[in-house]
Amino acid sequence: MPNTHLTISVNEFSYADLKRLEALEDARDVADFQRAVTESNGESYSVEEVINYYNKLHDTDFTAENIRQ
Repeated sequence: MPNTHLTISVNEFSYADLKRLEALEDARDVADFQRAVTESNGESYSVEEVINYYNKLHDTDFTAENIRQ
């Protein structure tokens, strides 16, 4: 029967390595956000606008305050 266990070797990371990884992740997050803004063609809506539109569609009376509760 073949060995089905996966062996992973873990190297020690320095604090500097950790900070470089965090910086890369932050840069990726910023790039993802910028791409999403570009793809949205400048369209954005506030929470209140979304709730108001939902209320009109479904004849409800939600507010941001009572949703958070």
